[in-house]
Amino acid sequence: MDASYSNGYCFTKPDGDKQFFLAEVLLGDTAQLGANGQLRNPPNKPDGTMYDSVTGGRIVMIYQNCKAYPRYLVTYTC
Repeated sequence: MDASYSNGYCFTKPDGDKQFFLAEVLLGDTAQLGANGQLRNPPNKPDGTMYDSVTGGRIVMIYQNCKAYPRYLVTYTC
């Protein structure tokens, strides 16, 4: 994974510093897919239940906020 990807999604403070949360995330069963900006839910597994997360392109997506625990607030200057 490339941490620079997060730079485009950071909060920018009035002084110009940027912030994002570094989180611990429970991935569970992960589906390996190509990049897909239209995906709104994880696909179904062969048994009919949904995957917990999706890996595609340069990111990992989870679909339930309760599976992520913000561990650190990172503040930096570009």
